[in-house]
Amino acid sequence: MNKKTIITKMLALKGAIDNLSGKIDEVNNNQFLSAEGKENELEAIKFKYDSWYGAYYDELKTIADNLLPKKEAQRAESEVKLLTDPGYQAALQNTVKLFESGALAVSTGKALIDHYKNDYTALSLLRNALGDIFGNGNPNSAELAQYIPADNSNRTKDLLNKFAGAVDELNYKRLMEDPEFVKQRVDGAITFLESDYLDDNMDAIL
Repeated sequence: MNKKTIITKMLALKGAIDNLSGKIDEVNNNQFLSAEGKENELEAIKFKYDSWYGAYYDELKTIADNLLPKKEAQRAESEVKLLTDPGYQAALQNTVKLFESGALAVSTGKALIDHYKNDYTALSLLRNALGDIFGNGNPNSAELAQYIPADNSNRTKDLLNKFAGAVDELNYKRLMEDPEFVKQRVDGAITFLESDYLDDNMDAIL
């Protein structure tokens, strides 16, 4: 699921949070209700809107909890497919030898790197073949090594775990107990999504 869709769902959840928070504030600020009366009204709100809020929250929590497992499963499936493809692996080994030779034109090397840009195992092999960022003293090899995109999987994992944790804090029980806390948390989660930490595919931007 892309980031724009998740932001839309987060904004819908924020609307639900603001709605319920307003109802809670209305009861708490009602000077004509006794402490017991307020407690009864709040319990009535809690019972009445549990399922209604769950329709927003449960969907988003499922999305947030599954973002990382789905990405890791897709990456593993893709890597296994490539690793067990004899033709692909033969071509990759030839590419590695070309990079090791140090004789590739920079433009050709960059085109080959772009070809393997989604295969981080291949990119690691190419980086090693080039002598890492110093290029074994070869300026062209160094330029190519620095052109290879960094593996963003660990950063993505960290960010998606943080997002899932933030969504978890928006649960109904917490909202009923501390609506101001939940309002702050949902605003923070939306700001996080709207920032440039993650691209539209929910992968870390390095």
